[in-house]
Amino acid sequence: MAPLLLLRSPASTMLAARWFQSAVDRFEVKANDPEQELHTTAFKYAALLLCSVIVRVVATLRHPIKGVKEVPANWRRVVLCTDMKTPVELVPETGSVREILQRVVSDKGEAQQSTILIMVVTAFACGAGAHFARSIWSAWIWLGITWFFELCWLILGALLVAGMFCHLIGWMYRFSLKSTALLWAPLLHVVKSTFDESLPLDMKLQELCVSSVWRLIRIFSWVTLFLLSLKVVILPQVIGWWNAQPWSSVLNVYVMPNEIHTWHIVAAANSVFALVGYYLFIERASRHLSAGAWSSAFVANVLQGFTFVRGFLSIYTITVGVYLTVIAAFAMDWPRWTGRIFPW
Repeated sequence: MAPLLLLRSPASTMLAARWFQSAVDRFEVKANDPEQELHTTAFKYAALLLCSVIVRVVATLRHPIKGVKEVPANWRRVVLCTDMKTPVELVPETGSVREILQRVVSDKGEAQQSTILIMVVTAFACGAGAHFARSIWSAWIWLGITWFFELCWLILGALLVAGMFCHLIGWMYRFSLKSTALLWAPLLHVVKSTFDESLPLDMKLQELCVSSVWRLIRIFSWVTLFLLSLKVVILPQVIGWWNAQPWSSVLNVYVMPNEIHTWHIVAAANSVFALVGYYLFIERASRHLSAGAWSSAFVANVLQGFTFVRGFLSIYTITVGVYLTVIAAFAMDWPRWTGRIFPW
């Protein structure tokens, strides 16, 4: 669920904070309230942890478009502006985990926590001592003592799991995105190009029509469809001759004779999508805008959807292409590097 952190928007943050505050108020300790003793500390921790996950997911899914627009800002904030000193939050804008848990634990609960912690440390120390003694004397009595203290350690430690997970989930949720920052970096380019408003709509359409990049995209799309057609129709008829060629071992990494994989279909679909979108929409959009047949909002929304879908498909095909290139590189007979500075 960590990628949902990239889709956080001001609207989803306010919604999740409002829902989570209601749950915290439900478990908050109040003076002279007999109902507060009905829920144990561990139950409150587990309930708040589950509630925080649910409200994060539901609130984010309530505002998907706004969340996508905030991906670059969220990536920069989490990856570049968050460190170990930043307080961990179960839900953004609701306070740190420590502040939330202090609101739902009474003095009695804190005393119980301290007692449990002391018992866990004592059981762990005694269990370690029993292990040490058993390794020296190998007596059966030490084996029984070891099992007893290990069982105590597991039972008592389980009582602290809910509270620990409230902190642990927050850290894992944050650092799982940090550890995959480079993997999510291409998504930033897709989102930025999709919602880029640095140019007016008419100038953006003109640039797409006359730019060299889009000319290359159209050429590459036609070539992709042509090669896929040759692979399906012609290559099976000459497969014997093809495999007899010395260079086929390297090209077969890309061509994959007599096999159709998902990335082949995605590459063809991306090519068709690019050509159809260009000839039926991008090339005609300026004229339809001038004539009043299409509104600016309609053209902008379609253009954003077109750019977003093509960006995702391109990320997939480029990733597969890079992977296949690495495999093909290992299959080639490259010149040997000697490391010599001088020829003698």
